[in-house]
Amino acid sequence: MIIEPPKEDTPQEKEGFYQAYSIYAWKFRLWMIAYGVGIPLLTLNNPELRSAVKHSEYGLYWIYAALIGTALQIILTWIYKSAMWYSYDSKPSSTEQTGWLQRAVTRTSDEYWIEVTIDLVCFILFTAVTLGLLNIALGM
Repeated sequence: MIIEPPKEDTPQEKEGFYQAYSIYAWKFRLWMIAYGVGIPLLTLNNPELRSAVKHSEYGLYWIYAALIGTALQIILTWIYKSAMWYSYDSKPSSTEQTGWLQRAVTRTSDEYWIEVTIDLVCFILFTAVTLGLLNIALGM
């Protein structure tokens, strides 16, 4: 039995993978932002829960944590949006192709760990917020 090395993905396959990734990334970011904004709004719209959060030792910190997670997601989106626009708008013959901005844009586009790290931090923040607010809500 001969084991052949895996085939290189065709450009069409790579494009299809990227399109699927971009759809999932967009939906994930949208859900993270909606959750990060929604939890404080739902909490503060309920008078009993709002009072419990206000009088809780850590209640306002949970609200702040949700808003910080939302801000991180928005900043991440802005960074990648700006990098993609610069990549799209830059001209191949431009002398700036080797400048610091082009290197920063290329590095940002190529480094997936930035996105994963911020997403993981936000996920942990939102999980802690949910558990903290549930603890307050169930204890009121």
